[in-house]
Amino acid sequence: MPFDAEQHYKNQLPSLERLATEVQFALAHALSSSGIKLHGVTVRVKDQTSYLEKIARKNYNDPQSEVQDLVGARIVCLYASDLPKLGEVVESLFEVIEHEDKVNSGPSEAFGYMSVHYVCRLPATSAGPRYEGLHGLAFEIQCRTILMDAWANVSHHLAYKGEASIPRALKRDFHALAALFHIADSHFEILAERSRRADEEAAILITETSSSASLWIDMPIDRSTVQAYLVLKMRERQAIRPVEEWAVSDLVEEISELGVETVEQLDDLLTPVLALAYEYESEYPPGQSEDDGLYLFSPIGLARTGLAIASARYASDKYPEEDRVFQDYRSRVPLN
Repeated sequence: MPFDAEQHYKNQLPSLERLATEVQFALAHALSSSGIKLHGVTVRVKDQTSYLEKIARKNYNDPQSEVQDLVGARIVCLYASDLPKLGEVVESLFEVIEHEDKVNSGPSEAFGYMSVHYVCRLPATSAGPRYEGLHGLAFEIQCRTILMDAWANVSHHLAYKGEASIPRALKRDFHALAALFHIADSHFEILAERSRRADEEAAILITETSSSASLWIDMPIDRSTVQAYLVLKMRERQAIRPVEEWAVSDLVEEISELGVETVEQLDDLLTPVLALAYEYESEYPPGQSEDDGLYLFSPIGLARTGLAIASARYASDKYPEEDRVFQDYRSRVPLN
């Protein structure tokens, strides 16, 4: 009896959807604590039309074993250096039966087709009724950087599946543009490393000059200097939340709108009101630790509260509904 691909797909679909759910859950849980900066994680079940088209295009003799991406996951990270880390996560979660690295082993002109592919199955340790019927099913995981993914999507929409399909008149521009994406991908990595070093240098400089705040007079505010300043200024609190980089950037823009240009000017604003900011945050607590009941103060929240107490303009712009409360706190600021 000839293989009925359409009926096979319909019979498999409930199991494929269950498998996609399991893969999504496992990846989301593991990646959330990995420290890897991600753009996104998607898991999909290949639709029937695509499945049938692939069988015909590839001229498969045994589609049941040869089609291994009926369930496919794509993990898009920011930096190429995180691709091996993603591989470690994948290998810790699943049984890897095939591995293809098109980033390091692909042709130099093929940036648009770069990714790291894993064909996997659920591990034997995934036992119990919820996994019944899923262990024999293969699925594919692709790992890419955000620029690899962007270029792959652009070339896909241009309908160029590979080198042979690109018109000769377009090949030079096509490869030149792919090269620009490759350079940008590399420079994202360089920028990330330089940003990390800037944070470290700012932390050292802020700490070394903290005994004489007047040395901060010419230190401009930016994400690195403000982040280091906040960590130093708030570190006496026992329960303090980590400083999130994106939140610091938002705060720097707000500070800049007040005309603050240096760390010294920021310190002049916050130092007189910091005790009142702690008092306000204690009266309107942001959250508590389940372990010890301590308030989990946020350096960003404390800084914003301090600015609202120090600056009527800031309070009215950012917290108009609480302006009267901040006025009361402002009346208690010690006079110089």
